[in-house]
Amino acid sequence: MAPGKGLDAGQTILRFRLNTSTIFTEIRSTCPAGDGETIQEVCDRAEAFYHELTAKPELQDKTILIATHGCCMRALLRNVYEDKNDFWHGGVPYNCAVSIIEVQNGVSTLLADNKIYYDPSDCVNFYKEVK
Repeated sequence: MAPGKGLDAGQTILRFRLNTSTIFTEIRSTCPAGDGETIQEVCDRAEAFYHELTAKPELQDKTILIATHGCCMRALLRNVYEDKNDFWHGGVPYNCAVSIIEVQNGVSTLLADNKIYYDPSDCVNFYKEVK
C-alpha cells in the first residue's frame, strides 16, 4: 500500500511520528505523512529546478534569492556538496541561515554554507542521532 493511502488520519499521524525517529539517519526509507513527498522526491524535484535555473542564459549574470525550508534547502545544496550521501550535513540549517552559490560556466561553487547574521547562542540544533 502506498504511504498514506487507505489510512485514517490517526494511522497517518502515527506512521509519521514513528518515522520521524529515522528522518536524520535513514532518509531514503522515511515515509511521508499523507500526500507528502519522500525526501528522495524532494531531492529529485530540487535537482531538476536547480539545473533548469542555472542553465538559463538570461540568468547567468544575475543574483537570485531562493528562500525555503531546511529540507528543501539541503536538497538544493546537494547539487554543490561533494558528499551527496550525507543529506543533512550535520543538521537542519538554522533559521534564516544563508548559503551562497556561485555558478560560472556551468560550474557551481559553494562560497558560504549556513552563515547566520545573528547571535549564535540563539541557535538550536534539532539534529540528534537516534540511538
